[in-house]
Amino acid sequence: MSAGLAAVFDLVRDLNRRIERRTLSTADAGRALETLRDIDRVLGVLPDATPELEPAIEELLAAREAARAARDFAASDRLRDELASHGVTVEDTRDGQRWRRTVEAGRG
Repeated sequence: MSAGLAAVFDLVRDLNRRIERRTLSTADAGRALETLRDIDRVLGVLPDATPELEPAIEELLAAREAARAARDFAASDRLRDELASHGVTVEDTRDGQRWRRTVEAGRG
């Protein structure tokens, strides 16, 4: 078991380095997450899968993505600010937008 955990920690360390250097594509990140979730079926240590977003937040994210695709940067910026007011930070990458929660619900 300890050798298995060491291998998982090595994998996570390598992934973190690639993320830091911005050399991990969105597709590779997805595959890595799938692999870690597979491993976690035995270990049971990872948090739940992607947190559920309220439908209104999902709509804002989709609208922002559409605004950027239409090159309507004023609308895109307005939607980004609105998402930030709901505790969601959006970052634009070459693979599309990426979001994360800045404030967890119930933790203010």
